[in-house]
Amino acid sequence: MSQAFIILCDYYRLLMDRKAALAPKTPEELESVSPLFVEACHRTDYIGYLIDCLQCADYDGQIQFYKTHREEVEAIATKVKRHGSGRKADMPA
Repeated sequence: MSQAFIILCDYYRLLMDRKAALAPKTPEELESVSPLFVEACHRTDYIGYLIDCLQCADYDGQIQFYKTHREEVEAIATKVKRHGSGRKADMPA
């Protein structure tokens, strides 16, 4: 279960870093917003919610969470591995 928590936290940090680094800075940049920025905007709150659910659940709740969200967490793990751990040093240029 702790591995799922780590994966979700890494993805959350990756999303937050993308929101900060890829946010449009001028009105002209709004016309060509990065899909990574859009993903970050759409997914940050949801991933934060999943982290809260996992963190606040008792052992049985954590087991149920993993059964319900196993495939999603595995897909996120693949994405985090491919795009970096959420540290700014791992951000694409």
